[in-house]
Amino acid sequence: MDPAKFFALFVPTIIALIVAVTIPNPEKVAYDALTPAINGIYEQAQSQIGDPQLESSMELVKLSWNLLGFGIWLSEVLAPFAIIFSFLTKAGLLDGFDFSF
Repeated sequence: MDPAKFFALFVPTIIALIVAVTIPNPEKVAYDALTPAINGIYEQAQSQIGDPQLESSMELVKLSWNLLGFGIWLSEVLAPFAIIFSFLTKAGLLDGFDFSF
């Protein structure tokens, strides 16, 4: 590969990696801000609820909230890998690999 083209791909990739790692995404900020309130509501409701069916619904809400947090965390973890993979593909460094499943 031409060194100028490689450098032209490398610089934006490094910038994208720095941005992906240092700047928190808005979903993560909102999730972190709302989690204490959600936990407080959950604990307060759990202490006041006597109905088992309603209690299981609250457990599902808590599980859904935690799964949302896991999805946000997973997107933050995988974003740098996606950027690196995109760079390697554009630079032609993965041309010899067969990614068919």
